[in-house]
Amino acid sequence: MQPYFLPYIGYFQLMNMVDKFVIYDSIKFSKTSWIRRNRMLQNGGDAFFTLPIRRDSDYLNIDERFLVGDFKNEAHRLLRRIEANYSKAPYYKDFLPVVEEIILYDEPNLFKYILNSVKIMKEYLQIQTRIKPFSRLGEEIHRLKSQDKVIGACKALHATHYINSRGGMHLYDPEVFNKENIKLLFFEARNIKYPQFNHEFVPFLSILDVCMFNDLNKIKQLLSEYDMIDPEERRFSFNESSVKQIQDHLWRVDQDFKPPLHTYINIDEYAQKLADSAIRLESFDRDKLISIMAGYYNDSKKFIFVSNFSIEREYRGQGMELVMDLLNFLKGKQNEIPVHIQKVGDRLLRLISEKNPSSHPEIKSIHTEVRNANPELIHFYKQIGFKELKKNKEATYLIKSL
Repeated sequence: MQPYFLPYIGYFQLMNMVDKFVIYDSIKFSKTSWIRRNRMLQNGGDAFFTLPIRRDSDYLNIDERFLVGDFKNEAHRLLRRIEANYSKAPYYKDFLPVVEEIILYDEPNLFKYILNSVKIMKEYLQIQTRIKPFSRLGEEIHRLKSQDKVIGACKALHATHYINSRGGMHLYDPEVFNKENIKLLFFEARNIKYPQFNHEFVPFLSILDVCMFNDLNKIKQLLSEYDMIDPEERRFSFNESSVKQIQDHLWRVDQDFKPPLHTYINIDEYAQKLADSAIRLESFDRDKLISIMAGYYNDSKKFIFVSNFSIEREYRGQGMELVMDLLNFLKGKQNEIPVHIQKVGDRLLRLISEKNPSSHPEIKSIHTEVRNANPELIHFYKQIGFKELKKNKEATYLIKSL
């Protein structure tokens, strides 16, 4: 994980569940990450707090960045702000010495300052996990890229499992980890709630907020409030879902269509049509249908018409990645896509061949139609190479040649 300043409780849930917790130090600093900022409660809502750093090159690593020269004044200013927002919280006085030890730490280096805060919080929460900076794993691992770097770190630590947060699911291929005898798992923090004065609960604030409103015993309980996700239980398949599963999925994503899907089609009848006639690439999270890409193959003109592409919101980023990988597969760029997507592409061609046994399943182009009320989706298709063929008052017809 990156070194985050007073991050949300999920960071410490992950730390608590593992034997060794590796923190990146020798990677590029990003202004948009959570490295030096988080959110606290303020006037019943959320507000950012940020560590001020010196102006420097954007190409420096985290361990090469420094706090501003007058940080002592900034630290006291932050403490006063915390006091203004939390002085009436039930555990403010109990937790304040920990906050002061963290914020008033006399260390100008950004990484060392944040690492100290992580270690102090680890001790306060009575987490036994060992913390190790990434740079200490060896220079040869640092030279690796992407998931190879993670696998290299796991090997250096003789790990049997690698666990990351759900947000990183699209970054890693379970089959690659399996080949290295490493089990890949992900976790997701549950929707933890606790009283925050008399306001409506604001979720996923800094651990600072958790400790102001809960005693240590309660926090220990909250550290176990998460769900584990085995990516191998999430699977891609073709035409496996029932009509009921398709109906339930389409109703869950109804409001994500623009305009809502039910305003221009009968969802239940449409689900039946997809079940009866379409080629459906489906994605499941355990037994829950979470995405459908449905289409029809035109044998005479050798194109696929995509009639439906729906992904439930929390999985959406992974769906777009799947589209890009499948397009590369159909263009013959198999060496640029993961092995499990190659298998999906091979299965698609076999399915088309089974439905059209007298011909070779050649795909020359992909066609789709998007409602004009959804300009973002039209823009997305154009970004990945689709061209506008025609447009009427309601929809735009797009084609991508392969």
